[in-house]
Amino acid sequence: MKEKTWVDRSLSLFTEVHAGEGGTALLLAANLFCLFALYYVLKPVRESLILSESGAVVKSYAAAGQALLLLGLVPAYGAVASRVSRVPFIGLVTMFFASNLIIFYLFGVAGIRVGVAFYLWLGIFNLMVPSQMWAFANDLYTKERGARLFPIVGLGTSLGAWIGAEIASEVFGSLGPYRLMLFAAGGLVVCLLLTLWTNRREAALAAGSDGKRRAAEAERPFRVASGCLELRILSWAIHEHSRKPCACASHRPRR
Repeated sequence: MKEKTWVDRSLSLFTEVHAGEGGTALLLAANLFCLFALYYVLKPVRESLILSESGAVVKSYAAAGQALLLLGLVPAYGAVASRVSRVPFIGLVTMFFASNLIIFYLFGVAGIRVGVAFYLWLGIFNLMVPSQMWAFANDLYTKERGARLFPIVGLGTSLGAWIGAEIASEVFGSLGPYRLMLFAAGGLVVCLLLTLWTNRREAALAAGSDGKRRAAEAERPFRVASGCLELRILSWAIHEHSRKPCACASHRPRR
């Protein structure tokens, strides 16, 4: 029987952790930490750009436009996610959003107004990317493992939101919105590397037990049915629009 590592023993102080489970739980928590920290770094960028370029009225219309976009994008996203191998799909989606940030940066420093487009983009990013990470974690864990380990994984979201907001309040004035976009693009690459590391780790652990079955599962699409994934994304939409505006919104862009 495999012995527990020091990570497993340390996490066992908070919940039941079996041998080999602690590392994966920490990797998933770190991934969600990065995602939520990046989102909360980009929130003041969104508010600053749309308010300085267009004003509060346009912002309200952009919020309505975001809802309309999601009506079409969410079903399409769920349909593709349920048919494509999950890890390549996560990679494509993550790199797509990272490349978008570089494009926004180039347009912004060139003097092109990107406030409305970035407002719409960030809302879609915040709904799709965390949702696919939770779907990935759901695929890795059985119901019993999830009940024990999801509290550890979920801690990454709370810590990431807190740390991200603190970073934004400290560096927004000095870096400005466009350089923060580049910072976030690099952060998304880190998130993708964490995903690949997690998947490889689980595949290696599986090789010693029911390896063939679990290794094959790694190449399958998300186990979550298309409709369920859409509901998860829509729940994020309700959660996002119930939040108050970021306190950093009063900052104006600095190139």
